Amino acid sequence: MSNYYLASQNKSHKYEFSHRILWSPQLTIDGKHNAGYDSMSRVKDGDIIFHVYGQHLRAISRAIGDVYEQSKPNDNSFQDWADLGWQVDCKMTIVNVSLKEHRSWFKSHEGGPFNKNGTLNQSYLLALTKEQTNYLLSLVNNKDSLIDLITADKAVNGNNFVLTKSRAPLKHYDYHSIPSVNKTKGTYKLEINEEKSRVGLLGEQAVINYLKNNYSSVDYLIEGLSSNLKSGGNDDLGYDIKLTNKNSKEIIYIDVKSTKGKSNIFYMSENERQAYLEAKRHNQSYLIYRVFDLDEFSQTGHVDPIDLTKEENQPKFQPVNYQVAFKF
Repeated sequence: MSNYYLASQNKSHKYEFSHRILWSPQLTIDGKHNAGYDSMSRVKDGDIIFHVYGQHLRAISRAIGDVYEQSKPNDNSFQDWADLGWQVDCKMTIVNVSLKEHRSWFKSHEGGPFNKNGTLNQSYLLALTKEQTNYLLSLVNNKDSLIDLITADKAVNGNNFVLTKSRAPLKHYDYHSIPSVNKTKGTYKLEINEEKSRVGLLGEQAVINYLKNNYSSVDYLIEGLSSNLKSGGNDDLGYDIKLTNKNSKEIIYIDVKSTKGKSNIFYMSENERQAYLEAKRHNQSYLIYRVFDLDEFSQTGHVDPIDLTKEENQPKFQPVNYQVAFKF
């Protein structure tokens, strides 16, 4: 699981941003250890770094590979530091968020990079708490770019997972370009529930990666068939994923239901209900993968596979929507 750090880069930020790196000496100029430099020695592949200078959050990056030893760059901004240092290569997303207006929050959540005044400690790199991480992420407007950055190349671990970005092309949702539909009796604006769509997307990606980590590609074919998992995918099949045993030819149909909270109630479309009933008639497995306690900022949650075709898991259907027809 990723660690989260804040880097204070006032003097060296121009060089480090242009070269997409972090660099610090291993020791102070008089040969002593320093908390910020020691933190650099612990950065691992996939760790997330928040870059701050001028009291603004300027970028968020993912470490590409583990930290490694490197002599200091040939640039005047590093001239006051010892020669041997630590370097981290970064995949960086540029942002611009002022932290001044949020000083009172950091004052009440001091620790790590933030002192009792809500300002930054004078240290190059320090670990963030989960609360500090989530708060910083909440300040960023373009969260879609962060999903691509933070979820890349993570792995599902048992039934607790870190969300991963699917290798398949993903449908792009433009939530700011919503069409209008003109009717005789008025104009109706089609609205996409942005949060629900995002949670559904992340949940399906998590399940795909869960399956890849638990089913050998030698024995199983895993097919993501929804529009979230496949370019030109079909959302009317009644399931999102098809898992096929290459040896026995057994097929398992999987539909993903994702929520931020935890509940034993979820909703199925009529297509999904019919797909379940069809699988049951043919003695095939139809599984609901419940993704719950999903935290989209820290990219964590839990997954619980439920085989609806097993006797002990027989679902109880209750109609909650009705089709209404009337004459214009």
